[in-house]
Amino acid sequence: MRAGPNIDAALSGFRLVREHPRTIVIWAAVCFAYSAAQGIFASATAGSGVMRILALANQANPDPDQVLTTVVGIAPTYLVLVAVNMAFYAVFFAAANRAAVNPGQDQLGYLAFGAKELRQFGLITLLFGATFTTYLALVIAASLLGALVAMLAGAGVGVSVAATLVILGLGYLWMRFSLASPLSFATDRIDFLGSWALTREGQWTILRTYLLALILTVAVYIVGMTFIITLMAAAVGGFQNLLTIASPDLTSVSQFVSPPRMILLAMQAVLSALILPVALCPAIEIYRGMQPAAATAPAESRPEGSHWN
Repeated sequence: MRAGPNIDAALSGFRLVREHPRTIVIWAAVCFAYSAAQGIFASATAGSGVMRILALANQANPDPDQVLTTVVGIAPTYLVLVAVNMAFYAVFFAAANRAAVNPGQDQLGYLAFGAKELRQFGLITLLFGATFTTYLALVIAASLLGALVAMLAGAGVGVSVAATLVILGLGYLWMRFSLASPLSFATDRIDFLGSWALTREGQWTILRTYLLALILTVAVYIVGMTFIITLMAAAVGGFQNLLTIASPDLTSVSQFVSPPRMILLAMQAVLSALILPVALCPAIEIYRGMQPAAATAPAESRPEGSHWN
């Protein structure tokens, strides 16, 4: 594998946007409906609790018992939203894989609800567990190392070293498991550890490709959010009014679904639909580049029995 970044893989999401604009429109509509439903559900079931948590966070010395009681109160809503969020991304992970291997089958923007989506959901659940466990281990190790460095070089350096260790550790874990989604999609089974073996070779190339894709994703986000903020601020009479719209009183569902708030959500949904392929497609292209030509051929020319469907 070449030493530099895989430019084709890093830019693969932009190709999907350019070649399938109808897909982006469908994705934007789904993202908008999902964001609106998510906000309405949170507001209706835990809006007062969320607002109380925000108020406590602004206090210098919040009452621990009050914080715990409030957190326990909103926990059911939070758990539901976490599960639904994982399902949401499972659908889009599968859609991005489907777009890469069956570009002609885009009737619903490559979106579907079936066994492949369930496998992606299971995979995301495993990855979430692995990430959380690794995060805890890294925090413990980083805290010990940071304390040692702090004694030798100062508290600021110790904190920086600890934070760097956690970020690099999680980044490396994500890179090693990054091919699990296309691998599971292709083999029709949840292959959690197969990605670890696939990414054993050419790690620097993969890392550089993801770094380039990350830079492009951040660039799209910054440009998109700058456009949205500027346009919305001009439309609602200033940034202070926009801040109020962006952070509504969640105790009132009617405030959340106000027309300005819905317009803001719609614009953010379009941006999300643009960012999703830019962020998801590089790993798929890297995986496809590792496979024999028959495995990455279009569906209509693939041998019968192929799992790329």
